[in-house]
Amino acid sequence: MNATDSGLKSFGNARKFRKAQGASMAGKVYGHPAEFVPEKAICQSIIQQCSELTRSCDEIHVAAWQEICHALPHLMIQSLHIENFRCFRDVHLDDLGRVNILAGGNGSGKTAFLEALFLPGSDHQAAFGYRAWRGIASPPNYVSRAMYESCWKDLFFRFSQNQIIKIEILGTPENKRTVRVFYDSGFQMPLPLPSVTQPGQPLPSVSKVEPQLGTPLVFETTDAAGKKYSNHALFDPNTGGLVMSGSKAPVASIRFIPTNSMVSVADEFSRIDMQKNGKTELIKSVKKIFPEIADLSVLSPAGFPDLYATINELPEKVPIGLISGGVRRFLAILLSIAERDGGVILVDEIENGIYHESFGTVWRAIFTFCEKYDVQLFAATHCLECLDALQPLLSEHEDKFRLLRTEKCPDKTDGSHTVRLSKGRDFLAALETGTEIR
Repeated sequence: MNATDSGLKSFGNARKFRKAQGASMAGKVYGHPAEFVPEKAICQSIIQQCSELTRSCDEIHVAAWQEICHALPHLMIQSLHIENFRCFRDVHLDDLGRVNILAGGNGSGKTAFLEALFLPGSDHQAAFGYRAWRGIASPPNYVSRAMYESCWKDLFFRFSQNQIIKIEILGTPENKRTVRVFYDSGFQMPLPLPSVTQPGQPLPSVSKVEPQLGTPLVFETTDAAGKKYSNHALFDPNTGGLVMSGSKAPVASIRFIPTNSMVSVADEFSRIDMQKNGKTELIKSVKKIFPEIADLSVLSPAGFPDLYATINELPEKVPIGLISGGVRRFLAILLSIAERDGGVILVDEIENGIYHESFGTVWRAIFTFCEKYDVQLFAATHCLECLDALQPLLSEHEDKFRLLRTEKCPDKTDGSHTVRLSKGRDFLAALETGTEIR
């Protein structure tokens, strides 16, 4: 198609464009009514005006699209790659959603997946807490290399500590980062080794042991700009424990709420309450599940702050934990969302403490808060009633949801697990047809 054909194809649009300016394009009269223009000149003018119109429209479209993109809620984590972490040998996931529901059997890797997501954005002190969150005992003092390595061994796929753990997250700049975890042979740390003792005798105290050198574990983070930060887990001779030392990457806006975590809610509620009408939506959501609660406030009757509830039938306010562990956990989730505008919230076993008839209301409140504060949610559950309660909300916003199912790789003999992603429409169809997805 030549320029003339292209211009004439857009003649209708050009005519409307010129007509809006009060100019007639009928016959051989163009521009001012008294101005005569030859036919060839008319065609050239049409082509020029069409070109200008197209360019103008393109500029309008670009500007409009930029405005739309600016207004759209951004996804914090869009894709990720997990390599050699816990039960995951090599997992790639793309096209994550606003709300990502983790399902799968016991021991399939749901908690491990949440830990993998959390590690790149944390200050890596959380790696110390993984064992405690899972109820695994840790030695109070690390007085040997074996005890030191035992703290980290279960982070590595098949417990092979000569591998490199790599977790890469792609998304918004503050969450786009890569973490590599490995033993840094180029760095030495003082590490006390115990003297030989008789069976049954206690290990000598740290102060009586001559320090020797060991190879520390390093958490190497690369941010969106390509800057690297190296954080070493070192032995602390003063306490016998471990400390992180080195350059620390800026912490992302991310929070992990483990299964049995007693999350403090007093400080976060105080910050929300400082805002005008800040607690209004929060209390409204809580009352839908626990209608006996009239109000919430932070008090310190015993010398330390805690969140108290006003119950209409009681003469005094009571700590929120005395009413229900479920309401405390529900509040912790909502407050975490409100505190991390544009961030990521990870919740393990989200159904814990919630009565089954309240699941639908809980989901809607959490989704509303995620939309309001532009937060991305990853929540694990193996409760069918909790999943079924999602159907009404999922049917309204299926494009915002993803199902992530953790399972053992059927074609692998090394014990590796994988994560299978289903989009919202397939997630909804599975629930509607009663397909087993837990």
